[in-house]
Amino acid sequence: MNNNNRLCGELSQKTQELEQILPASYHLHNLGVIGSGGFGAIFDSGYITEEGRRIVRKIDKISSNPIEGGDDFKLFKSVEYELKQGKKGPEYHLICEDYSGNVKDISITNRRDASRLQKGVSQYEALRKLRGERNFQQIINNPETKMDRQFFFLDSNFYVEFSAEYLPGETLRSKMPLIKRGSHSVAQTGLINPSQLMRVVHDISKAQKILRKKRIIHGDIKPENILLSDNNSKLIDFGNAEFYRNEIENLGLPKDTMRLMNERISDDITGTLGLLAPEILQGALATHRSDAYSAGAMYIQGLVGELPYLDYSKKEMFYLGIQDVNSNDFERLFQKVLSRTDYNGDILRPLVSLCHPNPKKREISEVIEITERAIEGKIPLQRNVRVYVAGNKIFGNQEYGIESKEDTVSEYPVLTTVTSGSSSEYADTGSFESQGFHVEEKSTPLLQSTRALPKSRRPVLITN
Repeated sequence: MNNNNRLCGELSQKTQELEQILPASYHLHNLGVIGSGGFGAIFDSGYITEEGRRIVRKIDKISSNPIEGGDDFKLFKSVEYELKQGKKGPEYHLICEDYSGNVKDISITNRRDASRLQKGVSQYEALRKLRGERNFQQIINNPETKMDRQFFFLDSNFYVEFSAEYLPGETLRSKMPLIKRGSHSVAQTGLINPSQLMRVVHDISKAQKILRKKRIIHGDIKPENILLSDNNSKLIDFGNAEFYRNEIENLGLPKDTMRLMNERISDDITGTLGLLAPEILQGALATHRSDAYSAGAMYIQGLVGELPYLDYSKKEMFYLGIQDVNSNDFERLFQKVLSRTDYNGDILRPLVSLCHPNPKKREISEVIEITERAIEGKIPLQRNVRVYVAGNKIFGNQEYGIESKEDTVSEYPVLTTVTSGSSSEYADTGSFESQGFHVEEKSTPLLQSTRALPKSRRPVLITN
């Protein structure tokens, strides 16, 4: 059992043991585990909003070690952050006031705990700024506490909880599951038809435009964090989020909270292997353009099954010398995607350009414009592919043939898709249900773990 599932189990067991002593106003023992992530777990609260949306509680463990003098369970009314200089360096103190007016000073000295605290603060502030935006999960006030965030002790450990809306649906990963090819894992392609993919790309690009406007960096865009829900795609899991440094000062937060968010507590590079921008692997700070790269890598994986700039011919998977990726490598990548799909090249160019080694070449606005035109039917989604029914048999035993003309010469084979029926099956209807997404009411993990890379490792080696 991995650490995430173990934490879920620990929390679930503890809440069952504490069933008799928990206050009636805080029914933690009634929560059901429905997901897990890097630092915590997600529980079903048993409540719904006025709009009929289920409410979940996302509980993150801030302290990895039991806090001396901690209570079995104590809920805090308020928590303030304070940065102090300790004997061994900076120490973070949480000044906690409980509902009886008692104040407790909790010291966070462990670097991993400090990183958890920092990420938890950034995540919460990011979600607060994204209230009311359609392409993101919403945090909401818990009906019991009338608050969207709470802190508590549980068996001498310190936790923070966010209340959020539950989003039914499937992740983009479920539409392109990984399969083995030799010693490597590649995405299974051909499961998302062009109109569906255009909707996803358009929605996520709009979400990225909003993030740029609000000066928020997601930090971990990947198929697992794209949720197909409410007839649009939503970008979820802000556990790795950051703010632009000059934006933190405009959040109206206490001085020490801003200092906490500005600290570079760890030199580790966090994110998901294969989706990290080259400049991130070289130690640069994350920006909206590094987010754009992650999105582009995700789209390319959905189109051809492989992540960009990886050599799948070797037993071990290597990035091209990451500092040496250049415009020629990008052109080869574009030709690879073009030749392996039958998408319109005018659509592919801005999508693939999100993975250009030059960050200035990654333009989300161009992706929004081209996908919008494709969705509205102003430009064709596919190119030079004609599908016909042999023998003019429309029903009964049909024999399908395909005739295609390549508009590019490449070392890569053309992967064509035979489709039956008219082109209307690709028409945009504005509904995932009608496009074949078959959104289901099921427990979807809303948190996904990230992987940390040592800053000093170049080139990056990935083994399966």
